[in-house]
Amino acid sequence: MNRPAVLALGCTAVYGGLKLFWALGGTAGLRQVPLPPDAIRDALDRTPGAVLGHWLSVAAAALGIAAALLLMRPVPRRGMRRLLGVALGVVAVGMVLRAVLQSIGDVQRLLAGVSPEAAATARWDLFLWSPYFLLWGVCWALAVRHRDAGRVSATLVRPVPPGEREGSGG
Repeated sequence: MNRPAVLALGCTAVYGGLKLFWALGGTAGLRQVPLPPDAIRDALDRTPGAVLGHWLSVAAAALGIAAALLLMRPVPRRGMRRLLGVALGVVAVGMVLRAVLQSIGDVQRLLAGVSPEAAATARWDLFLWSPYFLLWGVCWALAVRHRDAGRVSATLVRPVPPGEREGSGG
């Protein structure tokens, strides 16, 4: 079993569930998202653009869940395997970069002495969102690697017919 794919699926489902909650009108946690104050206000006021953004994130999460499920079983077409691996590799790199670069920015903001509201947002991102994106990105990378390693090892090991085994006299 591709355990990293299971973890990536779990992370994707949790994130998609949160976005669905917000798309349906929930507001818990919206003040802690690492966005500019105007974007947070738009999300709290449920402007059409903010709601659409949540629904697009829900759709992306559904695609991510489907991709994780594909990683858990053999994909018959070589081109499809390659496309899936490249796409999820890009997603993994993007998530890890987001986590690292945003963490650096959060530390800079906290050291610079920003407003209490901006400092609170930076702390939430530094201690919740960035580690979550780092874990999520690493899970995607390991899931793709695990899938590729399984495929390569399966092609390197071929069954040996009983007549060709050492010491069988054949």
